[in-house]
Amino acid sequence: AYAALGWTESSWCGESGAPATNKRSWNELTEQEQLNATELCLDQFNWDQNSLEVNTGQFPFIQPPLRYKQWSSLTFGQQQIAMTALLYKEETWDNVGTADIEMRSFDDLTDFQKTYAVELGFYEKTWDCFQNHYRAEPWRDLSPDVRVASEILGWNQSSWGITKPTPNSYDKSWDTLSTEEQAAATNLCHFDNIWPGGASDQLVGSFLQEGVKSQAAQMLPKAAIVASIH
Repeated sequence: AYAALGWTESSWCGESGAPATNKRSWNELTEQEQLNATELCLDQFNWDQNSLEVNTGQFPFIQPPLRYKQWSSLTFGQQQIAMTALLYKEETWDNVGTADIEMRSFDDLTDFQKTYAVELGFYEKTWDCFQNHYRAEPWRDLSPDVRVASEILGWNQSSWGITKPTPNSYDKSWDTLSTEEQAAATNLCHFDNIWPGGASDQLVGSFLQEGVKSQAAQMLPKAAIVASIH
């Protein structure tokens, strides 16, 4: 069944890249590939999450629980992993989207970094979705679902990239995005209080009280932030 899904001895051992099926969602597998997966005791939930947990949230994958905790809430061991392996500092951890490591795809991490990213609750799919919303991936490698969501937000093949300017939709506050745009952003693992255009007013206070801020939250007028906390 593993071979039928494209795995070889070298790819399984990490000596070559994972097969194309590894990046596809369950719905993007052929019926035969789905059958092969079920022979390995994997169903749609397990396959899409790369986990035995059931995803009951709004995102394509289970949200990494540690990433949105403030630095001071992490254990000493977790802080050491974040600093030494993933090159975070307290400031970049508590300000989502500012760490250099978040501009890299999971495949671009070293084996050492991948090991410790997993220790902090990430795996390939959650890293690429929540850390950089797939923008570190080449356009040609995006799954059809991700590509459609990106196009709804204004991206195209020539404009796509982690260092490229974002489309106009990213300048809107979350509350002014259309329902379709919000759904597309959610499919790219964006959510209200880390959206680049600004968080929902009712959520930014609770987000800041937890200590973790996004670049969007930092751009809000100080008066709005203070008012939302009080």
